Amino acid sequence: MRVDALANTVSRPPGVRLDSGGIAKGLFADVLAERLGGFDAFAIDCAGDLRVGGAARRIDVASPFDGSTLHSYELERCGIATSGIGRRSWLDAHARPAHHLLDPSTLRPAFTGVVQATALAPTAFEAELRAKCAVLSGPEAAPACLPDGGLLVLDDGTHHLSP
Repeated sequence: MRVDALANTVSRPPGVRLDSGGIAKGLFADVLAERLGGFDAFAIDCAGDLRVGGAARRIDVASPFDGSTLHSYELERCGIATSGIGRRSWLDAHARPAHHLLDPSTLRPAFTGVVQATALAPTAFEAELRAKCAVLSGPEAAPACLPDGGLLVLDDGTHHLSP
């Protein structure tokens, strides 16, 4: 990929596709947070990508299996995002499970062993990137995607808190 800031263009090689849906949600939350930065407290939820500022607030992370609360955070100024394969999923034309997170090497749904990841980061944009990275990286590499903390849910139903 090539970015030309002077021409305001992004060039991509043939066959490379971009899906900015999740990234855009995080970015919008951050743009709004900049506007609200002067307030004592705020919370912005752009379809699950959160940006909070000011006074601490409780954020619960739900299980993708039964909706129960797996962990609660007390957060003041940060971004938090959850990504997973449970919500936007279906059976494909061959009755195989499918979802919206694709393995770029196969263009098929990625099944890595991580079914959900919640990431903390300085911004919602970064949290979104980290959560997707963790889901797509698999259980062994996922913790490295969460340098500011987070929560991983594995396909066996276990969950692991990252410091």
